[in-house]
Formats: sequence, C-alpha cells, structure tokens
Amino acid sequence: MEKQEAQRRLEELREQVRYHSRKYYTEDDPEISDFAYDQLYRQLETLEAAFPELVTEDSPTQKVGGAVYNTFAPVTHQVPLESLHDSFSQEELREFDRRVREAVGEVEYVVEPKFDGLSVALEYRDGLFVRGSTRGDGVTGEDVTENIRTIRCVPKVLKEPVPFLEVRGEVYMSDESFARLCERQELLEEKPFKNPRNAAAGSLRQKDPKITAQRELSQPLVPPSSRGGPKTSPATTSPWSGCGSWASRWPTCTGLPPASTRCWALSRRLAASVGSSPFPSTAPW
Repeated sequence: MEKQEAQRRLEELREQVRYHSRKYYTEDDPEISDFAYDQLYRQLETLEAAFPELVTEDSPTQKVGGAVYNTFAPVTHQVPLESLHDSFSQEELREFDRRVREAVGEVEYVVEPKFDGLSVALEYRDGLFVRGSTRGDGVTGEDVTENIRTIRCVPKVLKEPVPFLEVRGEVYMSDESFARLCERQELLEEKPFKNPRNAAAGSLRQKDPKITAQRELSQPLVPPSSRGGPKTSPATTSPWSGCGSWASRWPTCTGLPPASTRCWALSRRLAASVGSSPFPSTAPW
C-alpha cells in the first residue's frame, strides 16, 4: 500500500473507531458488535504499525476507554487503568507470552472470563472503602463512590486496616438482572438498554444512588494495583492479605508445558461454559 493511500485509510479507520468508541463508552448505545469493533481497531493498529510515521497523538490507539462525563467529579488515577490486550489465536497468545517473558522474566498467569462491564478502581484507607471511580480515559475517571456503595458484594471494610489499598474490578449486570430490568423498562415504556454491559454502565452513572441500588449490579475484583500508599508500586507478594474471601480465584498457568499452551487450553474450557454462566462475557473465544 502506498503512503498516500495508507494515510487516507488511516483517517477513515480513526473516524470509525472514534465514532463507535463514543457510542460504546460514552453514550452506552453501541451500534456494532464488540467483535466488529475489535476488528476495526485491529485494522487501525496493523496499519499504524506498518506506517509508524503516520501515527498521530490523537489516534484512538494512543488512548484508553472513553471520555469523562461532566456529571461526576474527576478522579486522577494513581496508577493508570490500561485496557486489555486482545489475542484472537493461540499464535498471538504465544507472541504475547514471549514479549512478557522478555520484559520481566518468568511469570505466572491467571486465566479468567472477561466480564463484560465497566472498569472501576476502589480505594481503601485504613481498611475502609473511601472512593470508587470509573476508568474514564485511563488517566482520569469519574467519582462514583456513592453509587458503588450500593453494590452489595463490594466490601466496605477490610479484615485488616491496611494504610492504603487500591483494587480494580469490573462492574457488571448478570443476564437475569438484565432481563428483569428490560421487562421493567418495557412496562414503563422506556427505551431498554441494548445489552448487559451498557445497562451496567448506565446504572453506575446514575445521579441518584437509589436508582443504582435497584439495578442489581455485581463486581468481581482483581489483585491490587497499589498497596501501602498512593505512590507505592504494585504489590508482588500476598496481594490479597486483608481482603478476605471476596477475592476472585481462578486457575493459574506456569511451568511446563508452556504457560501460553496451558492458558489457551483453559480458555477453551472456560469458553465451553460461558453460555451457562450467570454473567455476560465477550471474550474473543
């Protein structure tokens, strides 16, 4: 492809990705499937990799997530909330594993379903939940503390009063809760949400926490991104100390056979059970 043609195609792809990203992340009203969006994004990444001199600072590939609403106070994340990397084949997973090992040495992976919800960060000080925020653009999110307090499975007090702890999670709505919500919306002649992910995002961004409380949201959590103080590095030992039994536990992949092969096999097993799971998942299986 000639450089001039590549420039034209890049502009088209960036405009398409920006539009669908806004519909998905900001307006909670997607027009295409997650897979179709991922393919557009992948085309943009591939073409920019082939023509790195054409990469622009405002390209969607240089940003994470969506814009921040003016409805809520902004929150600057102590540790950026990065987006997930997609691997659509075993070969891509092996390549990802190779890059990780070159960068950090031996690693242990945790295989888990991709919850289709809204990424958030929870902050605890002296063992007490003090703030919850959305991912936003990865650097600045929205303060949705009072709405997160209404989610029953989110612990408000830790077993140990650690000085500071930040954990990440995905607020989602179960398929059953989504079905009940859609029924209520239809009875009230309201426009129903298109899928559980958008229902979860719209519910968490309600101005009235009482409405959020009625939406039956859930939130699995992942290991801490920061522990001990706002500027400390991520924990590397006993990351769940003080958190109690609410921490998610999933199969780990390490040693022989190659970890990437074991991770792929476990992902296949998880894929087979996604249809019967109580939560929405959009993992590229």
